[in-house]
Amino acid sequence: MPDRKYTSKTVENEFRKKLEYSVRKVQRELLAFLREQKGRRGTDTLDEAGRRRLLEASRGLVIGPFLASLLPEIGPSVTCSGFDERVRDILHQFLANVLERQAAVKTKIDGMEIESWLRVNPYDSIQRGLRRYVPNRDDVDILLDAHDLACTQNLDISFVTGDKKDIKRNEAGILGTVRLGRIVYLAEYEPGRGS
Repeated sequence: MPDRKYTSKTVENEFRKKLEYSVRKVQRELLAFLREQKGRRGTDTLDEAGRRRLLEASRGLVIGPFLASLLPEIGPSVTCSGFDERVRDILHQFLANVLERQAAVKTKIDGMEIESWLRVNPYDSIQRGLRRYVPNRDDVDILLDAHDLACTQNLDISFVTGDKKDIKRNEAGILGTVRLGRIVYLAEYEPGRGS
């Protein structure tokens, strides 16, 4: 029987918050660019073909409906030099920064059955100990969730993380504070190989 895989509500919430933050960042960038370009005269006109290219580039993205709502503000008589290329660049940055990271995680866990764990104990003293190594509150909570799972279910857990800066770099201190078997960096994680 394959090893059981777990996540926690804290992980799910942190991922959602990061995605929402990235979407808001792209929305702000698009709005700023739109305001900057509105009324400016250039050599290119954002015609119907340009609008379709932008809508196609954003189809299926969380940001797609927002972009579609912005396009009517650019009337056919408004000429915006490089508008459609710049917006596609912004969308590409969004894809590179957020969706590629999401796809990398999905590739690693695709087809796995993953249970969600809800921590039952606060572990105040362990939390204080973890803060010496991990400054991010969400990361501390995620480590406490894994610690709780290991203690409650009597498991030897391999903790998989994409956070090399705080968690993997401080592995020795963290492992000395919580009950985890080891910490595995996501890029090095290979499902089914005892991790």
